[in-house]
Amino acid sequence: MRLFENLLLSELFALVLVFARIGSALMVLPLFGEQSVPARARILFALAVTMTITPFLTPSLPTLPPSVGGLIILLVGEILIGIFLALLVRILFISLEVAGSAIVFQIGLSSATIFNPMISEQTSAISTFLGLIALVIMMQTDMHHMLLRGMVDSYGLFLPGQGIAMGDASESIVRVVSQAFRIGIQMTGPFFIVMMMINVALGLLARLMPQLQVFFLAQPVQIIVGFILLMITLVSIMYLFVDTIGTAIQGMMSPGVP
Repeated sequence: MRLFENLLLSELFALVLVFARIGSALMVLPLFGEQSVPARARILFALAVTMTITPFLTPSLPTLPPSVGGLIILLVGEILIGIFLALLVRILFISLEVAGSAIVFQIGLSSATIFNPMISEQTSAISTFLGLIALVIMMQTDMHHMLLRGMVDSYGLFLPGQGIAMGDASESIVRVVSQAFRIGIQMTGPFFIVMMMINVALGLLARLMPQLQVFFLAQPVQIIVGFILLMITLVSIMYLFVDTIGTAIQGMMSPGVP
């Protein structure tokens, strides 16, 4: 009877330990952790994933700590690892916000905002449009499976019970944030160039024809050219973003590779 109790306790400990990392990651990851997804559905999905992968991870899990304090420290460490890994992927979505904000600013639609279901806030229409397209592409390319596998393979990179080096974690976050802003600016490079050419042309036109109301001409021209340019560059923007996300997930699936 005592042996059965110890076995049941060890199995329950393994489930709780795996759920601490997987559950916290699924609360933050794109696709799974969106605000539009009910919290109850996310928790149930996290439990299902935990029960599926725990038998394969049990040999690599530490033993049950003898004290409650040790157990709390172990669980907090696993939660921090899950949030950290999911946050690295989530931060890359900032590039779409940067790109969308820069585009609407260039074409003169910065005041046009709509509700963004991914963050439950008002954002620019193009930012919301790019974010929804990115989620659809990630689902169509089975990248959500890669996200789940990346979380499982993270046990080879961050062993349970070893915690996380805060210095390396902060450095990684800073690097990912700078990468997100760099990619966002790269996405909007054509818009900066084309709109600058339009502004120069309108400036020359204003000098040649002072009686022409350039302001009333500039706004519709910027909007029309901006939307045409968006249709032309949309595939390239999404390709650059998905390639960046895929590279980040591959890093989680390849332990030891920086």
